[in-house]
Amino acid sequence: MNKDRSGFELTAMALDRIMGDDRHIGLIMGDSSSNNELDLTKIDRTNIFTIRCNRGLRDETVNRPDFLMISDRQPYLQELEARRLEKASEDGVKLLLSTTIFDRSVNCLRYDKKPPITARPVPRFDFYRWRVSTDRRCPPKFDTFGEELASFANVAGQMLQAAVILGAEVIGCIGIDLEWPKDKPSHFFGDGEKEGCYEFGSLESTLEKFLKAKKLLRRRGIRVLNLSPWKNTPFSKVFGNSSFDAFVGDKA
Repeated sequence: MNKDRSGFELTAMALDRIMGDDRHIGLIMGDSSSNNELDLTKIDRTNIFTIRCNRGLRDETVNRPDFLMISDRQPYLQELEARRLEKASEDGVKLLLSTTIFDRSVNCLRYDKKPPITARPVPRFDFYRWRVSTDRRCPPKFDTFGEELASFANVAGQMLQAAVILGAEVIGCIGIDLEWPKDKPSHFFGDGEKEGCYEFGSLESTLEKFLKAKKLLRRRGIRVLNLSPWKNTPFSKVFGNSSFDAFVGDKA
């Protein structure tokens, strides 16, 4: 990939070539602490491609994901400074970084009321460009990285769109609960609030986007399975609950 060329259209062509195989089962992995209650070593990488997000590289108990997706400047900056992104790129992880991270015209408001993080310089290591829409009216997109993907005010929505674009016909979801239980850590790596994490602005609007995505994907014959061990979460109200062990054992 030519790092000096601009335009996120390049991502679509590059990833189309990469994903020209028979892996039509995708697993998108959020950072909820519900992941700690699953045996992630059971994931069969020969049949399932994996997409993690944000600080997912901190999980050293399992193999590196196929993809890491980030659109938020806060986790990007933290993982950049820790050198995890550069190392992952060298190791062959395909980094999907929204160009809004580097766009000075985009003002990333923070729901924790702290000052917004300014645009970052474009990194020198290899990554794949895409772009999250700043228009809240943008509908979910499932055909190409060559157009802006919808924001769900939660990176899980972008991962879902990416999994479909990459060819998944069945998509498992873990670590996406859309709630922070008071008796559990917010994230698999610990207390997210101390790591600069913050809750999204409107749970209702996020759930509306997932409901719309569910209807669109149902028309395409694409199944989305919530594999979290936690029941009665906001995310499960949209996608129900399915067995993680059955997913990784029977390949859905």
